[in-house]
Amino acid sequence: MAMLCDRFAGEVLASLRFLVLVYTRPPPLPQAASSGQYMARDQLIVSCGLPDDSRRVHLEALLSLQDAKLAKLERQIICLQKQRDDVQNIVDRYRAVLSSARQLPFEVLQEIFIHCLPGERNAAMSIREAPLLLGQVCRAWRSVSQCTPRLWASIHIPIPCALIGDAIPESRKAASARNELVKAWLERSGSCPLSISLAEIFANETSPDFHVLSNAGADVMATLAQFSRRWRRVEFSCSSSAFQTLMAVSREDVPMLESLSIECIQDRQKEFSKSAFLAPRLRTVRLSHMPGDISDYRLDWSNITELFVDDHGSSTEREPYVHHKITLPKAWELLSRCQNLVRCTLHINDRDESALTENALDPIYLPCLTELDVTEGLCFLSPLFDCIHAPGLRTFRFATSLKRLDHMFSPSKFLSRLSALKALTLDLTTLSRTHIIECLRWTPTIASLTLMTPNRGNRQYVFQDERWKLLPAVCDDSLLELFVRREETADTCLCPRLQSFQCNWNSFTDVTLLRFVKSRTGSAGGLERVAVSFDRAQTVDLKSPLTAAIAEGLELSVDYPPIVSVSAWEGLRWDCLNRI
Repeated sequence: MAMLCDRFAGEVLASLRFLVLVYTRPPPLPQAASSGQYMARDQLIVSCGLPDDSRRVHLEALLSLQDAKLAKLERQIICLQKQRDDVQNIVDRYRAVLSSARQLPFEVLQEIFIHCLPGERNAAMSIREAPLLLGQVCRAWRSVSQCTPRLWASIHIPIPCALIGDAIPESRKAASARNELVKAWLERSGSCPLSISLAEIFANETSPDFHVLSNAGADVMATLAQFSRRWRRVEFSCSSSAFQTLMAVSREDVPMLESLSIECIQDRQKEFSKSAFLAPRLRTVRLSHMPGDISDYRLDWSNITELFVDDHGSSTEREPYVHHKITLPKAWELLSRCQNLVRCTLHINDRDESALTENALDPIYLPCLTELDVTEGLCFLSPLFDCIHAPGLRTFRFATSLKRLDHMFSPSKFLSRLSALKALTLDLTTLSRTHIIECLRWTPTIASLTLMTPNRGNRQYVFQDERWKLLPAVCDDSLLELFVRREETADTCLCPRLQSFQCNWNSFTDVTLLRFVKSRTGSAGGLERVAVSFDRAQTVDLKSPLTAAIAEGLELSVDYPPIVSVSAWEGLRWDCLNRI
């Protein structure tokens, strides 16, 4: 083999030397051509003149000669390239034999494979990512991947579903194949705890094929139920038939379940069992669009550490889908049951006025609560915030669907009791400038501030006096100036410990923003991240004056709307554009 490689290498070197001589040796002059004729040709190249007949004959002869040389060189290059590829193939094969990857122990390779899994979600059933991708490399890797149960302990399952009757056989066939793949996947997981997410894409409920298509999710859910004793984290977004299968799971079937997330996207049943909620180790609950009253769910509320509740609904004979809003008393009841809450998200949409007047809300003590996210809709939450006592709260987010009114609610009183708060998010569409300043005065300890709008975009409207009106942005120059640190007002500026500032709805200028950032970077402050979105064009270059701060680690993200340009072909008929 060594002699073969040496022979190929010698041929490659000899060919390369030949090419060097060919390219570096000046071409001989044709016998019929003189130096004066070459000078004349050079003049033709740099001028716009036309050659006469005699010169044209000499030029065509010269071009034919050079074309023949080029063709010969091309053939030599192809031959050399083939020889090089043959040598490279031999080198690659032997180099693969000596690669360090082949010398890795079986256990080390398993750990490397496990680190190839996605970190923030479950593994997808695709050959473009682990674990299926790992089995496409070679037979040895396929054997290692199939013998590593932890690689198959997480799975995301999208349920294919047709929307028209002609596609139902194909959809049913794809769903059956997907069901078999899910079963084989989970069987490879051995005895590992499972993390599962299922998302069902369903047809319109009024379609005559809806009951046929819904069975796809129910079939997969029935397969998953066979492995329920190993469920650890499950997330289901499914239709009524699949949801019914889930609710049939008993307490004894889910001894390892710690996190349960359910979104019922279609609901027809009137009654169902909620035994799955009685899992003895259940700590995290996420519920969205659930039927019935959530407070009636049979949960061991004292064990819940993370609670996320969005709009929930159920069906009746008269109305196929009805939202049951989380009332203020129900929200108080949920919080009072969960004494060990660490993280909580609630979307409170309306309130029972009679319940508030008849029964006063007793204080709620949540000593472990560190993160609270509340969305207010169609009600004011001051009675709820007045009774919550969370001395360890570090992150608070508040948003509301209520537009700016004279009697708007401000969480400043609640914020005044949070001495450990580090991160604050406020909804700019519902708070006045005075309320925002009041909230920030009570939170001097925060390091992260987000002033945002629930809807993307810098223009917000309110329906008032039977028409839509543009809301003025409250975050203007005068408000941002209160954040600027000055020597004489260093102790009185808003949020003196600020490290992160985000704002997606504002009317302040680039000059004021630059002044604020300069006053909070370098030795003057500890600002580390700024993210701002404008609905206007840029007026001042921000990055050049902040070059030193960016070099020291400042993350600056300033977005402006793109410049809209009109195409020169705009407005032409499409059939005319085909001729361009």
